[in-house]
Amino acid sequence: LVEMGKYDEALEYYQKAIKILTDNRELWYMQGYCLYQSANYLAAADSFMTANAIEYDEDTHLSIAYCYMERKEYPKAVQEFRKMLERGSSNPLIYHELGMTLLHLEEYDEACRWLQHFIENAGAEHAHLLPEAKRCLSEWYWHS
Repeated sequence: LVEMGKYDEALEYYQKAIKILTDNRELWYMQGYCLYQSANYLAAADSFMTANAIEYDEDTHLSIAYCYMERKEYPKAVQEFRKMLERGSSNPLIYHELGMTLLHLEEYDEACRWLQHFIENAGAEHAHLLPEAKRCLSEWYWHS
């Protein structure tokens, strides 16, 4: 159902399964994914948090931050990105997303530092984000 884009229908099945298997990380994650796709970002974040409480996963943690970004709760998104870095993440995507989120908060100095860090560490899988990061860096560097 998820692969067919039928998120509401899939959600019903995940909710039923969670009633039986309350400690299954994958079920909580998939419930969060369906909620996210249905633009129910607050409930999605709760599901992702439950999944991460069962077993930590950086991609799930990113999903929590994305929920906050969608809700324009930028300080909370920044907090989640910082938590990932505190856990020792060296994922360039986190540097990019943190920098972009800090721009929303008009924290230009720090945003530029994280975007520069992203540019210096981005691999081939992040090449599509480089033009945006470079544009933002050149645009906002003079504001800082």
